[in-house]
Amino acid sequence: MNKKWLCISLVILLFLTAFILYNAGQSSESSHEDTVFVEDVLLQGAQIVPPHLRHYTVRKAAHLFEYALLGAMAVCVLNQLKKRWGAAVYGFGLFYVLAVGVLDEYVQSFTNRSSLLSDVLLDFCGALIGMAIAMGVLALVGTWLERVRTRNMQKAEG
Repeated sequence: MNKKWLCISLVILLFLTAFILYNAGQSSESSHEDTVFVEDVLLQGAQIVPPHLRHYTVRKAAHLFEYALLGAMAVCVLNQLKKRWGAAVYGFGLFYVLAVGVLDEYVQSFTNRSSLLSDVLLDFCGALIGMAIAMGVLALVGTWLERVRTRNMQKAEG
């Protein structure tokens, strides 16, 4: 277990969690202003999404994206712990991202914003996507590193 990488990953995971919960606590007016700003920056007049669906699409895409990042960072943390406690730690990762999603919606219920089960499901799907991508990337990097080590050992022997 690389303790330095574990600490860095854990700090990033906790930062993302705090960011998500901070956003959940924003008033509906503040949240709307943030969404309009993102719409202006990302879409800049593009007609990819019909105007009447832009606000909804940006909000749901933000949920998906931030939870994909959360899921990916959870895998980075848990991948370090897997060596010590086995692959069962990924179950904790699933529980963690689901719990953050539920807490996110719960906090929103106190801010005059809607608290929807569909958002929890969207958050969880985003986390699963991020976890799957991170696991794939880590597997590819691991395979590549093993090939490099094997090649270096063969060069050293011969």
